[in-house]
Amino acid sequence: MEKRYYSGYYLEQELSFIEFVEAVKKNKDIKIKYLPELFLIIEMQYDDLGRNRTETGKTHVGYDFQYIGIEYRGNYYSIQNAEFFSGLDVVGYVKISPILEHQATYPQVVIGYDAFLEYINSQPLYKNHIGKTYDQNMYLIELNHMKSRANLRELDIIENLSDIYTSRHDEYGHILRLISKSGDSCEYDLMSDGFIN
Repeated sequence: MEKRYYSGYYLEQELSFIEFVEAVKKNKDIKIKYLPELFLIIEMQYDDLGRNRTETGKTHVGYDFQYIGIEYRGNYYSIQNAEFFSGLDVVGYVKISPILEHQATYPQVVIGYDAFLEYINSQPLYKNHIGKTYDQNMYLIELNHMKSRANLRELDIIENLSDIYTSRHDEYGHILRLISKSGDSCEYDLMSDGFIN
């Protein structure tokens, strides 16, 4: 496990995030979807003049990038330490397929576990779309990218799109089926980043 030496503000930030993650782990209603790699924090302290650091003898296990992903009551959230505040940035996501998510809310800064729970309990259920057909606007970024890879027939389907859904998702590919208003269809593999003939 990688060792990192922290003191002062950075140590406080790491310790508050560790405390938050431990509280989240104890909540049986929250499913942790992503935890980053762990590293060992060696606690340091400065001398009286603030010049030299020495080890205090205390160690902690920290989370790389101070980021976790969770699911709570059908909603998905990413949580990380706020960059400019002493709190947490909480962002809600809509899960549109097993590997694709779209941001559903702007980052909300909350301070502490209780404020975090209050915030996620106040959120409506975001419309998750796994295994269902759904609005093409959810795929706007992907559709614009697909246009750059499309031939004339595929471009016509995208321009006259009536439905888009995941037709297959496994270790070999994540296939989207695109159906036009005329009933013509094509498939796009998100993993290989190309149309399938």
